[in-house]
Amino acid sequence: MRFSRLPTVEQERTRVAWATRDKRMQALIAADFEHRAIPLQAMLAELGVDCPRTNILSANEAVNVLRSGKSFDVVIASCSDKYNDAVRLVTQLNATTRIPLIAAGMTAHVNEILNLIRAGANDYLDLHGNVAADLATILARLRSDHSTHDGHATCILSSSGGCGASTLAVNLAASLGTPEQPACLIDLNFRGGDLATLLNIRPRHTLVDLCCQGQRLDEVMFQQSLVQHSPALKLLAAPPLLTRFTGIDLDSVATVLRMARAAFRHLVIDLEDSSHPEQAHAVRACDKLVVLLRMDFPCLLRARRLLDDLREEGIDLAKVRLVANRFGNTKSLSQKQATEALGMPVFHCLPDDEGVMLASVNVGNPAVLETPTAKISKAYRKLAELIAI
Repeated sequence: MRFSRLPTVEQERTRVAWATRDKRMQALIAADFEHRAIPLQAMLAELGVDCPRTNILSANEAVNVLRSGKSFDVVIASCSDKYNDAVRLVTQLNATTRIPLIAAGMTAHVNEILNLIRAGANDYLDLHGNVAADLATILARLRSDHSTHDGHATCILSSSGGCGASTLAVNLAASLGTPEQPACLIDLNFRGGDLATLLNIRPRHTLVDLCCQGQRLDEVMFQQSLVQHSPALKLLAAPPLLTRFTGIDLDSVATVLRMARAAFRHLVIDLEDSSHPEQAHAVRACDKLVVLLRMDFPCLLRARRLLDDLREEGIDLAKVRLVANRFGNTKSLSQKQATEALGMPVFHCLPDDEGVMLASVNVGNPAVLETPTAKISKAYRKLAELIAI
């Protein structure tokens, strides 16, 4: 392989572009022969892409890590010289994840390269060519595709029961969407969600129906499963409470989230928790994670434990936004006390406006649409503006 040691203009542009993003690009290399992966790792580092030695795995290890829900920006398959083994590796990785996949190999046969693309690779990196320049070009194209097509995903996670996460989710989504570019709201509560009830709609299909499709799942099915609440808001509902189904296919959930990000500028996901595999995948994949809390001691204690758990799981807390709900009660703890207890500042406060919220819930319309001039509605819209930045 020929690796250029001096960065070209394209390499430098790619390195700067990725280094100046909100977070550095994360790569995984699937390679049964580590000596081939090490030069690729060095080249990725020069381009500003993180790929520590722990991200260089065998084919089977890579598949298991991807199935666990851990998120990467790109996967590089270091292909064997044996053509059939190379196709098998790419096929296996493509069946496991929808993360962009680069096949890296030494074949120069057009038909073999074409079959690797057909097996699921997004691009091919010729290890006999100018690897540094070609890799820089591929990464720049992936970044361009991501910034052009992928929407902004915000997850809503409650630190304790009764914080109002579902109500926040519907109002945030309604605030982010417009008639020209509706927002997508996904209820990821597989054990029974409330968003359809809060919006007073009866969906024909739910998230479980999509996840049962397996390899047949496509964009048409995804679009048909959405229910339009208003011109600016569409919902993918959770199954009704106590619905019986066997298991949750993590790959299908990841595919649904990918389709939603590709189709909508803004995606809001109402989470059940952060521990189940499909929930953990959404947490890792989202751009912003809103952790909702109340300003009382028991809730702050649970919020602190939640933040500690997220940190231990390797979640970047820089994308976490702490939001206090029902703020303003004279007996509530102060923002200063909450900041000291949690070790990070409260990002935004939502006022206590029980009358407005009850009225909106009872008619199945988000407060920002039902009573747009109310104090709580203005606070929701302000949060949406801050989240969208």
